[in-house]
Amino acid sequence: MKLRKTPHLLQLSLMLLLLGLACGKNDPASTEDGGGNGNGTDTVEQYTLFNPNNAKTTYLIKMDGTVVHEWVSTRGGGYSVYLLENGDIIRPALASNVILGGGGSAGCVQQIDWDGDVVWEFTYSNSSHLAHHDIEPMPNGNVLLIAWEVKSAAEVLAAGRKDDAVMWPDHVIEVEPTGSNTGSIVWEWHAWDHLIQDYSSTRSNYGVVADHPELIDVNLGSGGVGPANDGDWLHLNGISYNSDLDQIVLSSHFMNEIYVIDHSTTTEEAAGHTGGKSGRGGDILYRWGSPSNYDAAGTGYFDVCHCAWWIPADLAGGGNILVFNNGENQRASSIIEITPPLDENGAYTIVPGTAYGPSQPTWTYSNGTNFYSSNMGGCQRLPDGNTLIVESTKGHFFEVTDSGEVVWRYSYGSEVARALRYQADYPGLSRLANR
Repeated sequence: MKLRKTPHLLQLSLMLLLLGLACGKNDPASTEDGGGNGNGTDTVEQYTLFNPNNAKTTYLIKMDGTVVHEWVSTRGGGYSVYLLENGDIIRPALASNVILGGGGSAGCVQQIDWDGDVVWEFTYSNSSHLAHHDIEPMPNGNVLLIAWEVKSAAEVLAAGRKDDAVMWPDHVIEVEPTGSNTGSIVWEWHAWDHLIQDYSSTRSNYGVVADHPELIDVNLGSGGVGPANDGDWLHLNGISYNSDLDQIVLSSHFMNEIYVIDHSTTTEEAAGHTGGKSGRGGDILYRWGSPSNYDAAGTGYFDVCHCAWWIPADLAGGGNILVFNNGENQRASSIIEITPPLDENGAYTIVPGTAYGPSQPTWTYSNGTNFYSSNMGGCQRLPDGNTLIVESTKGHFFEVTDSGEVVWRYSYGSEVARALRYQADYPGLSRLANR
């Protein structure tokens, strides 16, 4: 049953809030609709983890909105946060004395134990690179980071771009923790190694854009690059790892596109066009959302996108990809689920000269202008087949069934970029009393 706020419930909520304040454990926000497992029953408790945007505190809440645990850091950040199986959280955070700057800036990653102690902090920030936006903890204990790197105007021109502005193309690094504040980069991939351009035959990367969907046209994007002419080019904002395929999916705000790359390569192979399980090195294996980016026919689907999230194989839609489509021009957001066109050999199929399929999403959720986040945004498929959505700019979380029925709502009241749901039997919750 879907619960609605009545005067009696409002009185009860106020009493609970006052009781929480008296105990020094007040909730950070409110739950509008409730249900123990998101579908109106109380058979299985679930917990939602989130870090408000640029805040120092991470919250773990029950389905009724009660805060059951918090982690407090000395650093702001928390564009995303993950609960590890040992009960630690891992989150991007704002490094000290950041030289580069832009939307989603971070510069370091923190691992904080259940008691609030920082057990690992790795900084990736200087005048030539900066970690930003999302991270992804790996099954092997390493972590993937998205980062900018600086390319000079001379390098940009040599690569075949029309404009001579400094650019910050994105790259991905995999970091192995080696000490309390050190890490070893054991793998990396750079977008700058996978470019194409049809502007000048006398410069690098010259070719026919339409013949190379595996490469990124270096002349995409505005002349100044980035909304503040700060060099930010692709503005990657989401990263998700598929351990079954050993592949990574990335979402790009400015290119209105998602990209899949091969993680099974060595770093040397990732810089080239051969090697890895795919045999294609670090080239783009699959892309979706904006066919015009590689001169293919077809209508663009995304209007700013965030939070590319690979659905685990054991969940409904396993192997599909969820994306938060902000719908900036229409001021109406949506959640998009696509089924990548994999053949029996695990390759992504495409007819030369055409766009990658599918032609339409497998599943979508929208609610007109009633559901809208101009930037950021979160989505996660849950074990019961429902989907958790974060309407980030409003700090509004809600859960929908596959038919679009809203079965749970929670309002924090200020910006929250992402949130993740964990089941009560998740190992990382083992220290939670009375779970």
